[in-house]
Amino acid sequence: GQNPLFPRIYGHEAGG
Repeated sequence: GQNPLFPRIYGHEAGG
């Protein structure tokens, strides 16, 4: 829930 650009790259809604 930080960057609405990579919602799948890390596993959660956003990257971070």
